[in-house]
Amino acid sequence: MAEATITTTSFNPAKLSKTSLEIISFIYENGGATTTEIANKIGKPKNYLTRYIYNLKRLGLISKILKTWTLTKSGMSVLELISKEKLKRNHLIPNEEEVEYIINNFNNPEVERVKCAVCGKVPLGVVKPTLSMLEKYIKFFYPEYADKFVTANLIKHHVSYKDNETVLVCSKCHQEIHHNKNNPFYPRDQRVKETN
Repeated sequence: MAEATITTTSFNPAKLSKTSLEIISFIYENGGATTTEIANKIGKPKNYLTRYIYNLKRLGLISKILKTWTLTKSGMSVLELISKEKLKRNHLIPNEEEVEYIINNFNNPEVERVKCAVCGKVPLGVVKPTLSMLEKYIKFFYPEYADKFVTANLIKHHVSYKDNETVLVCSKCHQEIHHNKNNPFYPRDQRVKETN
């Protein structure tokens, strides 16, 4: 008998149990996992998880290659649907519109002027609790852009204090500039000390 595969239009992801969601999330995050690895991560016995795993297989969300469970296309679609809805519901993506605008206009001069002058990454400028979720959001939904963002604001770096010449750089590049006198953005002169 053929496995039943689902489509995101015919399947309500809310019907998946918390354990099932944990399983498919773990498989996705690790690019595949054995039943033992899933059991160790979730903290439940293998025989307890077997029915959840085989139900996910029956639904066509996961498949087994040798001893490793992987997500199917249907599994990826369902996980994407769940992730987007969950992130929106919990307001963990405050800059979703900004991210999508930047991605759609990546080479636009307006976006170009806010990139790091050294690495070319665009700052997302969000508060710390949302950083990891925002990074996961970009990696999941826009993997081809994952290395084009830095989750921090840019720093105004002085190339020359005397001439007040500055460039915008991310914090990582800023540290690298100040630790390498051969860097083309290393300050050409010293900060002017104010006298009282």
